[in-house]
Amino acid sequence: MSGVLLVDFLIGRSVGGHTAEYLGLLQDALAGRPFEVLAPYLEETPPAGRVDRYHRFIRAMWSAFRRGDVVVFHTPEARDILVLWTLTTLPVARRGCAVIMMRRGAEIMFGRDDWRARLIERCVRGLVARRVVHLVSDSHAAARTWSAITGRDVPVIPLPVRPGLEAARANHREGPLTVSLLGLFREEKGIDHYETVLRIAREIDPEVRLFCQVADTPLTTTERAVTEALAGHYAADPRATIHAGHLSAGDYDRALLASDVVVLPYDPALYTSGTSGLLFDALTAGAVVLSTRIAWGVEEFRDSASIVWLDGRGDDDLRRGLTEAFSRARRRRRDGIPSDLPSAEAFATGWSRAISQAVERTTEARQDPGAP
Repeated sequence: MSGVLLVDFLIGRSVGGHTAEYLGLLQDALAGRPFEVLAPYLEETPPAGRVDRYHRFIRAMWSAFRRGDVVVFHTPEARDILVLWTLTTLPVARRGCAVIMMRRGAEIMFGRDDWRARLIERCVRGLVARRVVHLVSDSHAAARTWSAITGRDVPVIPLPVRPGLEAARANHREGPLTVSLLGLFREEKGIDHYETVLRIAREIDPEVRLFCQVADTPLTTTERAVTEALAGHYAADPRATIHAGHLSAGDYDRALLASDVVVLPYDPALYTSGTSGLLFDALTAGAVVLSTRIAWGVEEFRDSASIVWLDGRGDDDLRRGLTEAFSRARRRRRDGIPSDLPSAEAFATGWSRAISQAVERTTEARQDPGAP
């Protein structure tokens, strides 16, 4: 094996966003392990058009597989899987292997009855049969789905612990409670419930501080309507902050550390098996999370005192949930924050083990003349 290649689709884009942050944490976690980590995503590369990006992506994959590298996809898209399936039809490209983090099932990506979901499932099944792909997941529910599809065990690797959050989570909070709505501003995140969440939070506690992240360039009618309504209603409110656009890593950490309650009114149908990095980060920061019942979160954290599960997203459900979340937030200000999260070492150990297993399987396949 020549090395471990950490990539995303852009291959060499400028650093920025949560993709680069995850890959940076993974690179740090693998430091000192018995393999060289290559990270072309850190290279400064001029912006490229779609054709150039595909060319760069395919060229990088071809070179890596011929060298015998391990290629890590931390959040694969359909194009990644299709390119890998096509390249590895050639035996010369089977010297390397890929470790693919499957965060949700294909039916969640495209819809239960969409032909693309069936295509991706067949491609993944074929890649596993060729022994050029090793699947992992950060969700037990998603791992079971892909294990049933491929007939192979799918190890679960916990989400990374952001170092800036864990060290500061015990900081004492004072003054009025802060309620936050953070993350990508998309309809599946429940943005059409944001106005209701903020209104009810104020009705329960008129002194509460509000923080809400919205899109700087809304893409849909719903996104535009919610952004305009929030900006118009809270523009002159000294206890409310409406932040338009991306939060840098530092600003994201500071927003979480200032939050007593983080509300996640997700559409549970779209998050059946998928993970929520924001939920995990909010818990790491010491906030109380008010969330709809997404399968990954319920299985992972169950009856954690740090989470209040919503039975629905109606006004009565949100009022009950916010009232309970406020009560727990005040209690932990008085009694302290419980420590009930995985250690940072579990992330590093899980990835190291997955990469070693991928290398072992690929080596076995090379020595087996009957491998598909």
